[in-house]
Amino acid sequence: MLQDLRFAWRRLRQAPGFALVAVLTLAVAVGANTAVLSIADAVLFRPLPFRDPDRVFVLRMMNAKGQRFTNVTNDYLDAIDANHRGLGEVGRAGDPPAVRVDGPEGVEVVPALGVTAAYLRVLTPELASGRIFDDADTPGRAALLSSASWRTRFGSDPAIVGKTITLGQASFDVVGVLAPGVFLPTSFNRKPELVTLVPPVSPGARGGQFHPIVRLEPGVTREQAQAEIAALVAPIGARDPRRAGSMPVLDDIRSVVYPVARNITSFILAAALLVLLIGCANLANMLLARGRRLERETAVRTALGAGRLRVVRPLLFEALIIGVAAAGLAVAVTRLSFAALIDQVPRAAYGSAAVGVDRRVMALALALAILGGLVFAVVPAWRAARLDVIALLHSRQRRTRSAARVGRPMVAVQIALAIALVFGAVVAARSFVDVLRVPLGFSSDRVIQVSVPPLQYDYVAPFYRQVVERLRRFPNVVAVGGTGGPPLSGIQRWTSIPDPAGNRTLAGVVHATPGYFEALGIHLRRGRSLSWDDAVVSGGAVISPSAAKALFGDADPMGRTVAGQEPDDRWTVVGVVDDIKADLDSDPEPTVYIVPAGRATALLVFVRVSSFDDRLLTDIRRAMRGLNPSAVVSVDWWNTVLGDLTEYKNPRFQTMVLASFATIALGLTTLGVFAVIAFLVAARTKELGIRMAIGAEPGSLVRHVIRQALLPVGVGLVAGLAMTRWLAKFAESQLFKVQTDDPWTLALASIVVVVAALVAAWLPARRAARVNPIVALRTE
Repeated sequence: MLQDLRFAWRRLRQAPGFALVAVLTLAVAVGANTAVLSIADAVLFRPLPFRDPDRVFVLRMMNAKGQRFTNVTNDYLDAIDANHRGLGEVGRAGDPPAVRVDGPEGVEVVPALGVTAAYLRVLTPELASGRIFDDADTPGRAALLSSASWRTRFGSDPAIVGKTITLGQASFDVVGVLAPGVFLPTSFNRKPELVTLVPPVSPGARGGQFHPIVRLEPGVTREQAQAEIAALVAPIGARDPRRAGSMPVLDDIRSVVYPVARNITSFILAAALLVLLIGCANLANMLLARGRRLERETAVRTALGAGRLRVVRPLLFEALIIGVAAAGLAVAVTRLSFAALIDQVPRAAYGSAAVGVDRRVMALALALAILGGLVFAVVPAWRAARLDVIALLHSRQRRTRSAARVGRPMVAVQIALAIALVFGAVVAARSFVDVLRVPLGFSSDRVIQVSVPPLQYDYVAPFYRQVVERLRRFPNVVAVGGTGGPPLSGIQRWTSIPDPAGNRTLAGVVHATPGYFEALGIHLRRGRSLSWDDAVVSGGAVISPSAAKALFGDADPMGRTVAGQEPDDRWTVVGVVDDIKADLDSDPEPTVYIVPAGRATALLVFVRVSSFDDRLLTDIRRAMRGLNPSAVVSVDWWNTVLGDLTEYKNPRFQTMVLASFATIALGLTTLGVFAVIAFLVAARTKELGIRMAIGAEPGSLVRHVIRQALLPVGVGLVAGLAMTRWLAKFAESQLFKVQTDDPWTLALASIVVVVAALVAAWLPARRAARVNPIVALRTE
């Protein structure tokens, strides 16, 4: 056994190119897939940390159009909670009062969640110590700590349960600590450190911002429970015609924990699987070619008396050595790939889950690499054990034809898979370009977003005037301005302009300070921009072209009066600016911009600078804390924030993933085609030598070899184009306004792969054309 291992190691050392390429192929394919699987494991496969999670559902409101909303009003919940039979209790979660503490970077908000006692009874989460809430606990005081908060904020105090803790200005009585890895499902896309008990809601109250969950009773199906809910809430819709057609519906709890997990994770899993298949086909080709190359040596050893087991074992040991080496390298590839992926995956894809490369996933990577090497060595080993020694020692032509029968189908498979991946990458790239071409109406380049709450909300306009003036004094600042309705976040109206003849809204009214249009690069079409002199009743207003059309038709809007909902809400149009997008998919909303005066809300401030300098962020953060030391200040490059706002519609992430995997697939495919063609050329050395000896030109030999390579490439091309039809449907559901039926996209993907395959075939063909005929005829 040890002798065979040493022999296998010696043979691999004599073929370093083969060994290196085989190890790299397997390591890259397995490592990339393991990195993706680390994310998929957390959001798709790992059981949720609740009791019987398959029977826990979240309740959401669905309107007559089929649209779903997170909140369910309390009158619906009361009707369900009081009269249900197939459901357990109805638990409710919501935002508790903000808990602020002094941190190293200033004031910070402690992520907290307010829940009813029934909410925890529905979930029954695992605890490290203590208990969950009961109805005797005091609302607003009773609290559970997360495991992370218990460790970092309270030093893993073993006696924390039963103590009263103080966070900022608030005090809480700790009744328990959640176990490590346990999190509570919320729609707030964060991991709460503190869970507090909220007071009960008065029966019959219609309002409320709760996110309810329910547990089905044993034996009750989701369909039965949904039918019961529809019957219980039907009287509410009958009493209020405006709510007719709306009802609470049961949704999978994972849709709250991982809002976009299934789509995004399925997307990257599909791409990673194609890479793995290409890598496997490549490795199989290489090992088969390796076995073919060693057939004469194997035949000689067999003729000298070696048994089948002694013949087979070196091949298996070679594969084992390749697998072990690839496993070690796959660990590094996994960590590098995971670090690159997790920086790009939208945060909502994995919500509150603890995502990382854990021991189970790493063990799987090691097992896949080692098993992959052994599995693909089985066929060469089996063929070696069945060699016809006499025939083999007398003929090379049968070897060449047999090798072609094995290698060419693998080439076709690789070509098909590579075309599918490159097609997806081209489609994603075109979608990304289409996003960049969408006329947004503003520019986010070199813009800093600053969020700083005012000292008091009845003093908004003077406070933000002070903020703007302070920021203008910073070096490299080009323009500064604030707004209550930033682009691509949904226009957050302060009020609206109603239609005097009906109940519809003609335009939204948004607060903006002087300098806002200049800061975001919003083009001023006519008139003037806003000034602080407009911050008075009946001051000036700047409107968008869509607002001008909605309010005044084709008439000139300049100098006309805009009337709002309140008697004092009257403004004079002093300018017109370009429309801006509320989101990528919808038309611009008609908007009227006014300077905040009197009643107002907190604004986001935008700072346009002449050059990127991260040190400026720190300086701005420090200055804003000086204006309001008790506020939670947020300062960041606006492009970073926009990436979060548009992460489900902007195909940046999908483009990055597909482009990366397509590049890997193209490299592996090129390598696979090269390996097969090179082996076939090497196996036909005598034939090519004879052709050259009787007068064949080197160029004709090159063309002859390439023509033979075209057959599997053509088969793979047809199969790959067929696969793109399935991929097209998947891409249409993932990417922004993508056109998958464009023949130019299919042509580009096909040309890229076919050209790579032909180059891979040309290199060994060119080398074969330079073979000395005398040397070739002596190879036997």
